[in-house]
Amino acid sequence: MDANPLASLKLKRDTAAKKPELTDRKSARYGNMLKQEPEWMQTAFDISLHTGCRLRETRIPMNCIDSRRTRSRFASPKGGESRAFSVPMPSALRPFFERLRKSKQKFTVEFPFQPSRRWQQFSSDQEAALTFHCLRVTYVNRCAGRRAAEAAMRLVNHSSELIHQIYQRERVEDVAQWRDAVGHFQHNWNRRFAADAAR
Repeated sequence: MDANPLASLKLKRDTAAKKPELTDRKSARYGNMLKQEPEWMQTAFDISLHTGCRLRETRIPMNCIDSRRTRSRFASPKGGESRAFSVPMPSALRPFFERLRKSKQKFTVEFPFQPSRRWQQFSSDQEAALTFHCLRVTYVNRCAGRRAAEAAMRLVNHSSELIHQIYQRERVEDVAQWRDAVGHFQHNWNRRFAADAAR
């Protein structure tokens, strides 16, 4: 085509709906709801809550988790391998990652077919009004609330060219102080570990 005939209509893009931030109370509520769901959903929820990563990014290869240097690498984030980045390992996730390492699993999460649709179904069934992206919003806002907005840009690897130029110079060590922006709020991790140990 030589031209786009729709351009002359001057259609305006609808304003995107604002995604909510989760309070600790809501996070706990959803954590309890997820106990009735497959384990991959619980795991993805916790990883995203503490790192701000997207749903697909919660499937981290275990060889990308460096326990010695306490960091995790997202090798194939949105945008592909050229956008790979590392973050400090959140304290709340360390025991979980260590358990997975000992179990010889290859990935933190194994997804079923169409995990995004399964998550939408969960939200609809529970009337939770929870999109998975709410966890990313929560993480970024917790960082901002602690005056760590610049670190948040680095930690969640936002794709804006300006952000990329300004913030991608930050090393993992430079943002390590914000590794626990969400705090040590855990969805009964200890109970899950105890249950696993009892099996």
